Amino acid sequence: MLDSPVASATLEAMLGALPVPAYTNDLRGVITWQNAAARAVMGDLGGIHYSKAVPPEELQRARETWAAVTLSGATRRRTGSFRATSGELVKLEVIVSPIRVDGSIVGVFGIAIPSNDLPRPAAKNQLSPRQLDVLRLLVQAKSTRQIAADLHLAPETVRNHVRSLLKALGARSRLEATLVALRDGVVTLDLD
Repeated sequence: MLDSPVASATLEAMLGALPVPAYTNDLRGVITWQNAAARAVMGDLGGIHYSKAVPPEELQRARETWAAVTLSGATRRRTGSFRATSGELVKLEVIVSPIRVDGSIVGVFGIAIPSNDLPRPAAKNQLSPRQLDVLRLLVQAKSTRQIAADLHLAPETVRNHVRSLLKALGARSRLEATLVALRDGVVTLDLD
């Protein structure tokens, strides 16, 4: 199902332009789709088992993460080294979640945020403290109404902050703004 042309086209349309590597695997661990950012960092790994991109010293942890996601259905995050197209090791924070169809796990979706790049301070310096508060709540996937309630703001004020955030981060959507902010170290993700 994950390797069908329709699934690949849908993923590409929705997630292809994300500024961070994104990918899917089938239940065997074979990579079924990568966005352009993933191909730029890791090369075209379509049809290859995920373990080929993991150095031997990281393989046990990668397998444990894989088992936790595919067997328990949990979302997992881990930081580790992965082999880039150049052959060098790249440090990435990888967040993986199960893909479900009719309640059954059929694969894995992941995003990888480079963790060895220094944050780009320009975007962070352009944001006001209140905009950073809004961004931190966006990263937690909160809605405009939830952010407004948490920060004691009017929903329209939150929408104005979000518009400003999108512009400052060069993003076209809330998801892209979240990923750019995570990638650049403007905010961090805390799943715990």
